[in-house]
Amino acid sequence: MSLWPRLAALALAMLAGLAAVLLWAGAAREEAIAARARALMLGDQQALWSAVAAREQDRLARALDLLTDDGGVAAARAAGDARALARAVTGALADVPMVTVHDAGGEVLTRGDAPQTVMLDPYTVADVAQGGSRAGLWATGPGTFAFVTARSIPVPDGPPLVVVAASDAMPALVGMASRLSATRVLVSDLRGRGAAGGGPVAGPLAIRAPAAMQDAAGLWLSTPLHGPDGGVVGRLATMRSLPPLAAPPAWLPLLALACLSGLFLLLSARLLHPLRHALAVLGGGAGRGPEERALQAAIETAARDARRLDEIALQARRRQQRQERLIRAEIGKLAQALDAEARDEMLRLLDAGGTAAPDELAMLATVLARLSGRITAQHRQLGELVEDLRAAAETRARLAGLEQELAIARDVQLAMVPRDFPAIAGHEVAGRMIPAKEVGGDFFDFFALDDDRFALMVGDVSGKGVPAALFMAISRTLLRATARHEPDPARCVARVNDLLAEENGQMLFVTLFFAIYDRPGGRLAYVNAGHNPPLLCRAGGQVVPLPLTGDMALAVVEGEPFTAAEIALAPGDLLLAYTDGVTEATDPQQTLFGEARLRAAVEAAQSGGPDALVAALVQVLEGFAAGSEQADDITLLALRRGG
Repeated sequence: MSLWPRLAALALAMLAGLAAVLLWAGAAREEAIAARARALMLGDQQALWSAVAAREQDRLARALDLLTDDGGVAAARAAGDARALARAVTGALADVPMVTVHDAGGEVLTRGDAPQTVMLDPYTVADVAQGGSRAGLWATGPGTFAFVTARSIPVPDGPPLVVVAASDAMPALVGMASRLSATRVLVSDLRGRGAAGGGPVAGPLAIRAPAAMQDAAGLWLSTPLHGPDGGVVGRLATMRSLPPLAAPPAWLPLLALACLSGLFLLLSARLLHPLRHALAVLGGGAGRGPEERALQAAIETAARDARRLDEIALQARRRQQRQERLIRAEIGKLAQALDAEARDEMLRLLDAGGTAAPDELAMLATVLARLSGRITAQHRQLGELVEDLRAAAETRARLAGLEQELAIARDVQLAMVPRDFPAIAGHEVAGRMIPAKEVGGDFFDFFALDDDRFALMVGDVSGKGVPAALFMAISRTLLRATARHEPDPARCVARVNDLLAEENGQMLFVTLFFAIYDRPGGRLAYVNAGHNPPLLCRAGGQVVPLPLTGDMALAVVEGEPFTAAEIALAPGDLLLAYTDGVTEATDPQQTLFGEARLRAAVEAAQSGGPDALVAALVQVLEGFAAGSEQADDITLLALRRGG
């Protein structure tokens, strides 16, 4: 190819590059403008949602503020009855869409009439009970949310209650759709499941962070949503319709390129005219002079040198290609040590380069830099995994130690419960305790005071686990020690109550049925301190509960007096004492076993004696539960006077 066509091709290439640079600059400027617009819309959305959430939570807070002026709430608080106070709070908040009242342990005491309620987890309830109040968004179901304001309510001489006022977040979403001119507004949880405020949700929301994402349907803007504890519980996303951008005419870049090309060719023809003349002279033939022949020789020498340089460059290029292939192979070997995702990425980059690329070394350097970063990151992840495994092993070892200690504690606790009862002529005694956890708070005992008098007790400590088990052991020990020196059951229980209430930092309490049985006359003097009334099975088959003595539980108030009552057991009569774990056992549908089922089961099995009655009741409870988890300790103690 002659010089002139080469120069023309070079000119066209330069003009094409210039046009590409201009087009890229225009596109970059347009993208910068679009990014600024998205940032402004995202800021408007975040500000509007914060205002909507603040307004709704302020409305709920004002409703909770009115509780201080409610007469029913004030009366229930003065009475010190936590459940009555919970009912009064629920009634006072009848205008609030969703209301739930928890005790300090997280148990739900009352709920509002709404079909859907917000129930906080025990950890959040405990934080509110200690800290005063919380507000935020709470997930009420898969992809559904509510505005929540939780506040603690003090209870005289007891742990505080936690009232949760909530309202559905969907009306706020619908209002935001019109105010933001959005075609769709939805809230999604952290798994991407959403509740729409402008149309159905086609699938999990892909936007996981405060960001903007544009697809064929429009522009999605995402804002994080915070719960009462300050953590992210979901995301608010809106979709905006974007007007189509007017595309420039397709012929405009071509026209500009043609004009520039023509101008460049005219200037080139003017400036290169002397060179064209010299070349014409050189190619004119044999009639050239000495100067022309010298010029011709110099040009031929330059051509030979250029060809030699081309050969040297070709050899250098081949050596470079061999080195590049070697480097590529070594990088491929290193990539095999990465995880599957990183390995596939490195191999794709290597395949995309190709040995014929002019910037192969630069591409290999880029791949090597990425490979180094991946290896460093993988090494760091392996180090973190090793640390996690070490921590998990230590945690597992500690857990195994705790489980072993709990097993020992369970054996010690069960060893404290009598298995062999004192032999009483003409009488039968049977008892059994089934803890709900490794250790429990129930206890029972039956022991001799002298040849004719015997003490029996059944108790239930508030709470579960290790604290309840320790308090149970202390209560049982004090009762056994005091009963041997105090013949009156009322004074015996009063002395133990004073000892327990004197140092009760955990605010635990014990419901107790304590009795002293006189064998010759069959008289039973007893105290019922807030416990379930035992069942008296008469020899004729009638089952009735023992009358209550009206006493409160132990360890609540120091110096509290207690009252004793007395009955006589006729020959053949049977007394069954139990804890509330029997009547509050539940089936898979959360239905309580109840006192009616207990009486029916006792009437059906009382004729077989205490051992048969206890075994039958345990079997009936297991059948009723049908595999449901045991919620509370189960304790049974039966005494029968012979005929």
